[in-house]
Amino acid sequence: MRFTKIQFYLFMLILVLSSCKAKKGITDVGATQKMTIAKVIQKSNAQKGDFNSLRTTLKVTLYKNQEKENITISLRIQKDEKIWMSFKKAGISGAKALITPTKIQYYNKLDK
Repeated sequence: MRFTKIQFYLFMLILVLSSCKAKKGITDVGATQKMTIAKVIQKSNAQKGDFNSLRTTLKVTLYKNQEKENITISLRIQKDEKIWMSFKKAGISGAKALITPTKIQYYNKLDK
């Protein structure tokens, strides 16, 4: 049995569409609760973390004079030693900062 081009493309389309099925259904987690800053600090202090190093990425949205700015911050912390931050805007590194117990250093690539 030979397929025509239309039958072949139709078969491939049905094959692709039938294979794209979610394995796990979406569950309702619930609405996000609004909390005051004092409540967030209180909950954060109640959950003290015991770590030697931390590495994370933060996505920050700044609103300035009716303008919206998205900044990505790469944050690394070594406990009781140093905090290193790299600020990126639109994927381009803009500034870096290194904070130690004795000094603060920063470098702004945009303004040199």
